[in-house]
Amino acid sequence: MLVIIRKDLAETGPKTLPTMLQYRTFIAENSLYNTPPTMGIYLVGEVFKWIQSQGGLAGMAEHNAAKARLLYDYIDASDFFRGTVQSDSRSQMNVCFRAPTEELETKFIGEATKRGWTGSRGIERGRDASEHLQRVPARCGGGLGRIHEGVRAGEPRGGGGGGAGVEL
Repeated sequence: MLVIIRKDLAETGPKTLPTMLQYRTFIAENSLYNTPPTMGIYLVGEVFKWIQSQGGLAGMAEHNAAKARLLYDYIDASDFFRGTVQSDSRSQMNVCFRAPTEELETKFIGEATKRGWTGSRGIERGRDASEHLQRVPARCGGGLGRIHEGVRAGEPRGGGGGGAGVEL
């Protein structure tokens, strides 16, 4: 946890709190009263730097919207997959879709798993295949289209074999 607080505000906290829970204790001890989680603080700092390098939160939002748009456009144009959520209610985080049969969905999920897309089974209650877009890298070797072509042709296409498709 990282806390940024004015010294005068820290002094207004109740003195009846345990010493460990008083910000004034950490201020008086130059934040050394207890060993802080330095690795966690370092990692948070690195993540923040990376987010800044990607254009900040606005850049991340645009990147995520582009991934969702790419996948939804592919599904909408497909005569194989079909979306299960109305277009005005779609998530940019979880994309739900179905293949023509459960057998083909199972094969699709197997092909997706081979390419590092884990968790494609989605929510069992609705039994839609789904992709959580934070798990899908910006360029995943062999995109949805290539996996789809392998499933449709009845043969796996390892290593990004032929077939037109989107690259996610």
